[in-house]
Amino acid sequence: MNSVLPREAEREFSSGMYKAGPEHLDINGGYPEYEFFYVITGSITLTDTGGAAQVIQAGEAVTIPKGWKGHWDSDGYTKIWVTYETAPK
Repeated sequence: MNSVLPREAEREFSSGMYKAGPEHLDINGGYPEYEFFYVITGSITLTDTGGAAQVIQAGEAVTIPKGWKGHWDSDGYTKIWVTYETAPK
């Protein structure tokens, strides 16, 4: 489930709710935008390229910076998210 309202004209902010099953992703090319999210159910483990792991559980929030590289691992979760990206010029 992914619920998104249309982006504003400058395409800077977007938000919604997302529900996912198991996800195991290597993010080698860099995270494409800034994202803040709040986990409603489940948990997500983010491990950066240096090996530092952070577990974000239900009731916790985190901001991922644009360009972040690492591994995203979850057995399933629901999150409320807000992203920020600069509009293409």
